[in-house]
Amino acid sequence: FGLVTGGCQATSITNLGYIYTVAFPGGIQIDTAGRIAFCDTYQELVATFDPPVNGTFGLPVSTTPLMGSTSPVGIAILASGTNLYAADAGGPGLAEEYKYTAGGTAENTIAVGGQPIGIAVTPALSKENN
Repeated sequence: FGLVTGGCQATSITNLGYIYTVAFPGGIQIDTAGRIAFCDTYQELVATFDPPVNGTFGLPVSTTPLMGSTSPVGIAILASGTNLYAADAGGPGLAEEYKYTAGGTAENTIAVGGQPIGIAVTPALSKENN
């Protein structure tokens, strides 16, 4: 885990301490509450953390199981903050929609083929539509 400051002009990263280990990190999103959501491809879940305190991440405040996904790599949280899409690079190549933070079985799937590793939604989650 690291903290990049300075936006597009950033020239350094500050390493952060951590308690929880993300087995195989995929996409990262900031949710409507300002928490940091990491897609853990190996564990097939999204681990959501409060922002770091005193340079250290704690344990996840929630985990969102992505049941039925075989290799979720990228995630995108909808502007409503209630659902997320995962790009599943395993199997037939699906974009899968899950409740955020409840998770479980996908509510909706879109066959995209290949091995999708990234995903985006519109409108994007931002302070303006939050």
